[in-house]
Amino acid sequence: MESRDKFEQFVEQHKEGFGPDHTVPDVWDKIQKIPEPTGSTGFNWNLWLSRAAAFLVIFTLSYFFHDYMSSRQQAGTDVSMANSEALQELYEADKYYSAQVSQRKEELFQLAGASSALRNDVNNELADLDKVLAELKNDLKDNADNAEVIEAMMQNYRLKLEILEDLLTQVKNTNNQKKQHEKGISI
Repeated sequence: MESRDKFEQFVEQHKEGFGPDHTVPDVWDKIQKIPEPTGSTGFNWNLWLSRAAAFLVIFTLSYFFHDYMSSRQQAGTDVSMANSEALQELYEADKYYSAQVSQRKEELFQLAGASSALRNDVNNELADLDKVLAELKNDLKDNADNAEVIEAMMQNYRLKLEILEDLLTQVKNTNNQKKQHEKGISI
């Protein structure tokens, strides 16, 4: 309440300065110099055009970004489908070659009979190739040039079979020579 009293005192003391006759002469000149808004409604064309241009730029960029991401996703799908087909072929080849290696190994061990030295040599040689194959499978998990890794794996399987085939041929030849030698002695 006290502030109101001060205000009333101020108004009472300066009463004669508040009438229309007692204005500062420069005030009306300053008011008349304020520019009026452009156009009758105050519509700013520059502001509207800059906003429209910004909208078009954003829309165009978002369209191209969406198109780019869609094509990239499609390419990724194509690669993964190709990889899954290659992995399916690898799985089938793995089953086939594993069965062939097991069959040849059993045949070799039957022909070799009680020769534990041959068994140890064959198992050691195949264990070395299995280590290489395990490294190739790890490379395949890392996606390191799948086609080359798969081809190297196939070569590994073929090498195992080739080693076993060569050993089988040698053991068969040795057994045939023993049989012929035994026939020659018995006659």
